[in-house]
Amino acid sequence: MQPIRIDAADGSRRTEIGPGLRRLAVIAGRIEVDGDRYYLTHGDGCSVCGAGIEPGRPLYFDPYSGAVFCPSRACGREAGRSPTMNG
Repeated sequence: MQPIRIDAADGSRRTEIGPGLRRLAVIAGRIEVDGDRYYLTHGDGCSVCGAGIEPGRPLYFDPYSGAVFCPSRACGREAGRSPTMNG
């Protein structure tokens, strides 16, 4: 499975996700819960280059490895052709 594209990060540390990604985020150890809202955490930045995830910009999440990629690093993993999913 290719990394999942999330169209726009909410912030540099976390992005709200819906029910479709919750289980994957839990398995990957990238979940944060705040009341009834669930977030994919990415405060550690891109898993390849360490660049911060910028609010409003796309990010890619690999549910198998738990890695998060910035757009420039994800394209090498063919994430540009992965399905778009925002929860």
